[in-house]
Amino acid sequence: MLTIITLGIFRCWAFTRYRRYLWSHMRFQNERFEYTGRGKDLFLGLLMAVGILFGLGVAAGLLAFLLGKLYPGLGVLPILALYLTIFILAFAARFSAQRYRLSRTI
Repeated sequence: MLTIITLGIFRCWAFTRYRRYLWSHMRFQNERFEYTGRGKDLFLGLLMAVGILFGLGVAAGLLAFLLGKLYPGLGVLPILALYLTIFILAFAARFSAQRYRLSRTI
């Protein structure tokens, strides 16, 4: 309910609560796991990702517009480069998210 009221901002803290609950109910060799991550870390990561994607989108759109004015056939190249960059960044984000979760697990 808080996620809806806060327009999705509480989502980071909800994931943290969920992970703490889930980790605390798992055990390995009779020892329970503990999740020490914070919602603030997830929120800052989300803001950074949104900022990077927004900046890349604006830069690609501006470059596509300028290239389209100068050379009409080349206007699509910055958009293709943006898609390729997002594809590569998706793998980097997945790796970074797993690294974060593993580094916050005791």
